[in-house]
Amino acid sequence: MPLLWQENVIAWANAKVIDERLQIEIGYVSEAASPLKFRPALET
Repeated sequence: MPLLWQENVIAWANAKVIDERLQIEIGYVSEAASPLKFRPALET
């Protein structure tokens, strides 16, 4: 699923269940959309 910041796609997330546990993988479109900048929003 795409992750948006304002009107821009900055990353994507893949979610799946393995051994009854949710696993989420996040990929970023570019280095400008670094995990450090958007971590607080993702945690929310």
